[in-house]
Amino acid sequence: MVDSFLDPLGYILPFEANLGLTAGKAISKREEIMDPLDQLRLGSLDYYAAVRGAYYQHRAAELGLADDAPATAAAEDAFQSFE
Repeated sequence: MVDSFLDPLGYILPFEANLGLTAGKAISKREEIMDPLDQLRLGSLDYYAAVRGAYYQHRAAELGLADDAPATAAAEDAFQSFE
């Protein structure tokens, strides 16, 4: 939501064009992650736990918590303080 306010095209383009651009970006992102999610679903025993673990690893890398230790444990520790 914040990205849409910070996008300079949002102030130049009419609302309908901006809405179409946002929808196009969402569809493109969905297509980008569809195959990896399908492979994860087929290859995991617990799909929810696998997606959660992948999210924690990705988020830990964004926060700079990923080192040689498993990122999931570091991310869970970091997220516990926010809950």
